[in-house]
Amino acid sequence: MEGRIDISAPEGWRVEPGRLRFSLHSGGTPVQKEYPLLITIPEGTPAGEYEVGLSARAGPLSDTSSLTVRVVEARCAAEDRGFCAAGLGHSLNSDGVSTDANPNDGDFDGLGFSYPAEELPAPGPFESGGVLYWYPETSDGAPNNIEARGQTVPLVPGRYAAAHILGAAHHGAVETAATVTYADGSTGRLQLRLSDWAREAPQFGEEVAVRTTHRHQEGAGDVGPPVAIFAVRLELDPSREARFLTLPEEARLHLFAITLRRSG
Repeated sequence: MEGRIDISAPEGWRVEPGRLRFSLHSGGTPVQKEYPLLITIPEGTPAGEYEVGLSARAGPLSDTSSLTVRVVEARCAAEDRGFCAAGLGHSLNSDGVSTDANPNDGDFDGLGFSYPAEELPAPGPFESGGVLYWYPETSDGAPNNIEARGQTVPLVPGRYAAAHILGAAHHGAVETAATVTYADGSTGRLQLRLSDWAREAPQFGEEVAVRTTHRHQEGAGDVGPPVAIFAVRLELDPSREARFLTLPEEARLHLFAITLRRSG
């Protein structure tokens, strides 16, 4: 089967390619193919959700679909002493916290274990090790951390000396790297190492920002061992304007907060 897909986007946007030609040979069984699209969004586009239309045709067959592109605005949820505590909002994609009343709610490690909300910081501004963070919502059903899936997190544009991160790993420690992208298009590799949440002492010398007396297990309630959230510092180039932080493809790595410290 041969056909084409025409792609339409909001005015001023650029999609490459604007038309895809495809060829599928199934041999009598279902098949699928993936085609990458490069979508360029004009600077200054307001935050919100936008539709990109897809129209496919192959011989007498035709179909239409769409994909949703979410444009988010990076912001400082709290600022003080040169710190920009990022409001991660739309970047949060995982619920790793549950309450004593509903220990079945969260799942941090894929096995039904979660942090106890009652022993975590209250949502909002939170200080640890002299750094101001913005802690996410911990109520039932609310996403409260970023599971690293290779996604790019927008940063409030600025010149920063460091990025301070609250996070933890599960099923062992994680040694990986994130990538910062600067306004001039250059990038920097940032070593990112986080210990396992149930480790008694940090493996890489991180600071312990939070330690609980227990954790929750789906169907069992309060169980051991105590678990922790760690603080790490990633050095940035203060001579360049940081714009984006791209996370690794490592689902065992979870981030709860990101704070940027301005240079000077």
